[in-house]
Amino acid sequence: MSNETGVSYSRAIQALKERNYTGAAGFLKAAENQFADNLEFRILSATAGLLLAVKEEINKLENSPR
Repeated sequence: MSNETGVSYSRAIQALKERNYTGAAGFLKAAENQFADNLEFRILSATAGLLLAVKEEINKLENSPR
């Protein structure tokens, strides 16, 4: 693992802890080539993507006129 990839992965984990799903998804995207064969990484990446999608949908619902 390159140092840059390791930093991206670590930042993604920290972003998830802070519930910054947009940031986490971006950091995971930056590291995905290095971890393409790692099942745990793929699960983490998919989960971050789902959390981001749910957050975006909640924001849309909260900001839509009633």
